[in-house]
Amino acid sequence: MALAVLGMLLVAPAAPSASLTLMAGEAPQISVQISTLTPLSPGPKSTLRITGHVVSAGGPDLTEVQISLHLGRAVASRTELHGLRAQPVPQDLVGGQATLGDGKLGAHQSLPFTISVPISKLGLSYSGVYPLQVTAIGRVVGASSQIDLAAASTFLPYILSDDPGPATPLSWLVPLTGEPALLADGSLTSNNTKEGSPNLTSVASGGRLRGLLDALGSAQAASAIVDPATIQALSAAAAGSYLISGNQKTHPANKAAQQWLADLGAADQLSLVAVPYADPDVVALLRNNQRGLLDASVRRGVEILKASLGAAGSRLSSGVAVPPGGAVDTVAASYFRSATQAKALVLNGSVVPPTSDNPSASASAPNVSSRLLLSDDVLTGLTTSGPGTSPRLAEQEVIAELAEAHLEDRFAGSPTQGGTSEAARPLLIAPASGANLSASWLKTLLADTGKLTWIQQISVGDLLTSTPEPRAALTYSEAARNAEIPAATTTATAEVVTSAGRIFPAKTPPDITTQQRTPQSILTPIRDTALSAVSSRWRNQTQKADLFQASAASAVAALRSQVRVVASPRVTLTSRTGKVPVTLENDLPSAVDVTLVLTSLDKSRVSSDTVVRRTVRAGQKVQVEVEVKAASAGTFPVRLALYSQDGLPLGDPEQVLVRSTKYGVVATFFTITALSVLGLAILIRTGRRIFHRRRSGPAEEA
Repeated sequence: MALAVLGMLLVAPAAPSASLTLMAGEAPQISVQISTLTPLSPGPKSTLRITGHVVSAGGPDLTEVQISLHLGRAVASRTELHGLRAQPVPQDLVGGQATLGDGKLGAHQSLPFTISVPISKLGLSYSGVYPLQVTAIGRVVGASSQIDLAAASTFLPYILSDDPGPATPLSWLVPLTGEPALLADGSLTSNNTKEGSPNLTSVASGGRLRGLLDALGSAQAASAIVDPATIQALSAAAAGSYLISGNQKTHPANKAAQQWLADLGAADQLSLVAVPYADPDVVALLRNNQRGLLDASVRRGVEILKASLGAAGSRLSSGVAVPPGGAVDTVAASYFRSATQAKALVLNGSVVPPTSDNPSASASAPNVSSRLLLSDDVLTGLTTSGPGTSPRLAEQEVIAELAEAHLEDRFAGSPTQGGTSEAARPLLIAPASGANLSASWLKTLLADTGKLTWIQQISVGDLLTSTPEPRAALTYSEAARNAEIPAATTTATAEVVTSAGRIFPAKTPPDITTQQRTPQSILTPIRDTALSAVSSRWRNQTQKADLFQASAASAVAALRSQVRVVASPRVTLTSRTGKVPVTLENDLPSAVDVTLVLTSLDKSRVSSDTVVRRTVRAGQKVQVEVEVKAASAGTFPVRLALYSQDGLPLGDPEQVLVRSTKYGVVATFFTITALSVLGLAILIRTGRRIFHRRRSGPAEEA
């Protein structure tokens, strides 16, 4: 295919090309695809160079295929820029139209083109963002006139280097987070692949987290969100001897996790912003009176990052918090301020109405004491959408948006200031944690925006040095409220955490020579897993929240079952009162304080006033006796139950049949009385017989 090169001069707009009505099914399916467009931000001495192809996806054969460049006037605002992006309009022709090779284009074929024109020939007299189009026209074989075939529309940012004004600060905040992955038994959740776990797949070559961290290396300065739960899971895999859920095989140290953590620590140009452990659904927890879970998430997050990040911990921006979903109500905003000491909250730009079409990333709201760092919705959307089918044009949209924001900021000052402001208003691009970012696309954007002389890449913490722009009151939408994790999930999770904390005594006994582990080390994995159940990552994914909640609840039940009471199924009392021998067993690796209680279904027949309290060491068996009283003879079932120090049931209750072989007090009284009466009757009868014998003897002798 031939290559067309246009040396274009500024000319008057050409008349629109003629149109041709085609029969149904005969319309050509043509697209103009741009491969390169350089430079990113041309100056007066630059040469604009555009390469690409005119592509036919089907339809009739074409001839006289030509390419042309069109340029419009500079847009007046970002609002106008957005409108032209959504619905391009034809722009003025620049120079002539050049035929591509022999001008023939068959179905499923393409024609390459190159457009090269000095910027000085385009008549750009001032800085601006200019609508630009590359248009293809041609004639269907057998038709008499040319028709418009297709156009590729974009923008040309033109900023004179000698224009006064500072560079526009641009902060990138990229989430280096994954889903919670550690279960209460210490295993990592499975993704049913060879690698085993989602986070491990993500840090392997070609994985999402691996690609995003590599992309951030292209920035001069940027920030990343880290979740302590993700760091914890990767650290466990990096240390080795870890398990994957559903597989009892012990895995060696994961080299991909080791490398990723090492690279994160070495990325000196990267500042870090931490969310609480597992990125909890803050608003939902506070709304459902579960601040305790939030406090635990904050504390746990700090512990993990302090232990895992090493020197990289010095790069944590402690004054910045990132509420989940980029939205927060005033109650949650106050919580972040008080509990995490956050001076600023990173939020979506839509949560406070802007005062112009070019809002600053640094803002204040009358109903919030913290600074608001607002992501630019348009720039963040363009970044999240990815490169699409035309990466170069997609990037040009981002560059144009940045250029217009920079220019509008320059001319926002008063005329006495020469049309410039003393400090440029900053911009923030902050994709959501769940965004499916293209690593290669992000790398391109970070690298290329770092080359722009009128853009200065900064960390998100540096935004705090800018003057906040007053906004309207902070809002929390109904849609955000409806997306929160259910109240039932928060309540059930809190119950699991509370139950776990009630197993062991509040203070560890002083003599722990037989203990293998501390209560804290036993309970921490369970609490971590329970906290993972209220992660904001599970919004609209309650089945995943249930997985972590069930894992934590199962672990608590397993602990409770390891402390139990053991007794003989039958016990015989040899008197009105007696003692039932019982063994208290603790198979846990830490001491517990227990209370043993005996209850009877028929308290009128058998009862006990004894409550046994003991500290049972790790792995110890303790023999105790419980005194019982029987009111009558017979066999009676009693129940032996074991409780923790503050009343949490431990183990399964034990049923014992108590058999009493002796009479009770009343029965004994009547028996003695009856025997006495019977004995007296016998004595009287015997005396009478003797008396009668003595009287009858003399009579017979006479």
